[in-house]
Amino acid sequence: MVFKETLLNVILLLSVLLCGYAFGRRVGVKQGIEQGKYTAIIDIKRKMFYTSSCPICSSKLNTSEDCDNIHNREAGKEMRS
Repeated sequence: MVFKETLLNVILLLSVLLCGYAFGRRVGVKQGIEQGKYTAIIDIKRKMFYTSSCPICSSKLNTSEDCDNIHNREAGKEMRS
């Protein structure tokens, strides 16, 4: 009788730990994806700052030539409408 109660308690404990692990992993993955989005934006800006080139079209920035009209917000609005 004692063995059955102990076995039941062990199974219950392991199932609770497994559920906690699964829940924590899901929350952690969501937080990691969100943090990765913010980190990617910063990395793109840092790369653009150091290389002085557009990450989209690879043209040099801060020259007499502008990037393509795709980068211009006003031109983008005209193209969409």
